[in-house]
Amino acid sequence: MTANKIAEVFGQRVTKRLKGKLNTVVEQVEHGHHIFRAYYRNAFIKQYEKFSTYLRNEVCSNNQADFGLKKGLDHLAAVREKLLAVTGRFSALQAQRMNVHADFPLLERLALPIAVGTAKYPGIKIHDTRMIRLMEVLLHGGTVVSGWTARQIHEAILTGFRIDADRCGLNQLRYDLRKPKAHELLARDGKR
Repeated sequence: MTANKIAEVFGQRVTKRLKGKLNTVVEQVEHGHHIFRAYYRNAFIKQYEKFSTYLRNEVCSNNQADFGLKKGLDHLAAVREKLLAVTGRFSALQAQRMNVHADFPLLERLALPIAVGTAKYPGIKIHDTRMIRLMEVLLHGGTVVSGWTARQIHEAILTGFRIDADRCGLNQLRYDLRKPKAHELLARDGKR
């Protein structure tokens, strides 16, 4: 985000006398969990994933005067209204800039369990850490024409994410591979 867009989100203007921060930061807490922050003066908006389910936006301000507001519990409603407008502008700007068009019915369908013949398979939880690792390895290694065996995928996950075989077993991987196969995202070609 540029300085002008950050100021637009916070409902302010950038002037030469601006004091405080004016930047953006992306932090990685652990694999697959990122925090995006946009700073303006003594305030910032933070976007992160909560409980692996919700994408949450929070606005924090250490100086209410930056927004033309007064301190105190008597002015809490005005602070809430002002900062709610900031989160609304931030969400609208992100949707506009990223041109986001999520196919929510598809994601809902993938999360539901599926029956293929007499076998039942659980749904794909795209926020699950094991599934994130599997999809990342498959997408980045998608140039392999002849396909992969489960052992090769397992080795790629262990080396790519530097984890022990105790934390991510081959049987767990085979269990995880059954889900995208049942949803027809993967296909078996012989033994690969």
